[in-house]
Amino acid sequence: MSAQIISCSKWLPERDAFLREQHLRPADTELVEKLFGEAKSCAGPIGGYLEAIPEDPGTKTVSLHGEILHSRLLARHLSSQDRVFPFVATCGQELSAWVDSKSDLMENYLAHILAEKATHLIAEELRRDIESKYTLENLSRMQPGSLPDWPIEQQGPLFHILDSIPQKIQVQLTETYLMLPTSSLSGIFFQDPEGFISCQLCSRKCPRRKATFDPQRLALLEDVHNSSAE
Repeated sequence: MSAQIISCSKWLPERDAFLREQHLRPADTELVEKLFGEAKSCAGPIGGYLEAIPEDPGTKTVSLHGEILHSRLLARHLSSQDRVFPFVATCGQELSAWVDSKSDLMENYLAHILAEKATHLIAEELRRDIESKYTLENLSRMQPGSLPDWPIEQQGPLFHILDSIPQKIQVQLTETYLMLPTSSLSGIFFQDPEGFISCQLCSRKCPRRKATFDPQRLALLEDVHNSSAE
């Protein structure tokens, strides 16, 4: 299947839920309504993915579309896959520019939260679209830079794999392998019955944590890696 591009026009969270989540006061309702109205006039989040077949999997590397990805953990998960789905998702240029236009500290913070929510929502839309089109379940994902085992520099080969998708959705990669707009996500979706979540292997504090840090699982993984290296 060729590259799939998906956009989302209805992405704003429910207002009262947003107020509660951000621990805002009733007096802040007017500000939130103002921000919601402005954000609604911006183009919504957008993302894209394509199908890739893992090739030449080893203990430390795996190849997709001729690009070699270096990660023991990624190679381990992709070695048993018939197909995987590299993706990139973003809040979009308009929404990002709107966030940057906010000089007021509170407005900028809340606008940034909305942009991040938009990015994660479109990433989930991509996942659901893949599961529907390919009749798959239990899709997990890995992202360059989310764990030391797959560093941020791997954005380079990943963007080569994604081919024209970043250009189509207007996501650029900087010389330091960060994405612009900054509220963007990239990675690889793959099927995993155990439901892999990278948060389980990361001890950093994060407001978007989806699972608690599991030091035993990390230690087990490191033991497997050390044994493979011997």
